[in-house]
Amino acid sequence: MISSIVQFLYGMLTFLLSLVLGPLFLLRKRGRARILERYGFWNLSGEYVWFHGSSMGEINGLIPLIEEFHTRHPGCKLLVTSTSVTGLDRIADFPCERRLLPFDATPWIWNALRGVNIRCFLFAETELWPVLLNTLHGMGIPSILVNGRISDYSFRYYRRFTALLEKPLTELSLIIASTERSADRFRLLSREGRDVECVGNTKYHFNDFPPIAVNDSDRVFSEAAPVIVLGSLRPGEEVFWFPLFSEFPELRFVVAPRHSEKFRWFEGRLQEHSVEYMKRSEMSVGESVDAQVLLLDTFGELALLYQQASLAFVGGTLVDIGGHNPIEPVMYSVPVTVGPYI
Repeated sequence: MISSIVQFLYGMLTFLLSLVLGPLFLLRKRGRARILERYGFWNLSGEYVWFHGSSMGEINGLIPLIEEFHTRHPGCKLLVTSTSVTGLDRIADFPCERRLLPFDATPWIWNALRGVNIRCFLFAETELWPVLLNTLHGMGIPSILVNGRISDYSFRYYRRFTALLEKPLTELSLIIASTERSADRFRLLSREGRDVECVGNTKYHFNDFPPIAVNDSDRVFSEAAPVIVLGSLRPGEEVFWFPLFSEFPELRFVVAPRHSEKFRWFEGRLQEHSVEYMKRSEMSVGESVDAQVLLLDTFGELALLYQQASLAFVGGTLVDIGGHNPIEPVMYSVPVTVGPYI
């Protein structure tokens, strides 16, 4: 009874919040992109297997699974959703339908699923949206959590909301956890000995990501100096790093912002610090960087730059975001440093 009341109150709250958030999203360029999809205007029909990841990191973890599924079932149509445009951009070249996940409120979920036949829903890590999961269960659609994880912090948080999470967790068809500790926590939260398996995390599946051969023509910097790559940098982290550029003129740095809409913002901060830099987007093919700093304002080259790095910093860890994937530079045997928020 208490769980049902909590579920109802949560649904009402998320519906009201979605009405308030809409105008706020319109104030930002990234928020305006595909905003109607957040209210369930998907314009889809037919039968799909549905994969969902919160943002780029979760989508990266799902890609090996999506590709393997597509190889085994080439005739099956795939739908991939994310809560961010960045996540959808990561899978732009894959043969699938891409949509933003609607706000977790009944009208928008029903609007999205109208005319769509979902065979199965597979979602990554911690995307426990109660209204969505309850709706899918009511429609008889199996839901499977993959790469499931619950950190120490999240576990303390989730235990406070057991009345909200217990029902959707219990209704899942299967939970595939990334660690035994997370598996035990999922069993405890579901309170019914939920079918939980631990098979690891597909983020660590590197068969499709071999090291790129780097020759002299691929070297980005003209001088053979140590290179520090600042990957997935978030606003606020430049406060620590940018003053160091003048203190260590013998080093070379790559500034790789996490989001494209922040390219110009970070360029402004470089100018404020009087840093000599070049923009990757303005360089010709084969041109080397003749400056201390490269502003990586393009996509698809971070892996190449990680391989040329003497050290990598993974962003989102000097500000309270939770960090981005450190495995990307680690897979190239690059030493990695992070801040306290990971």
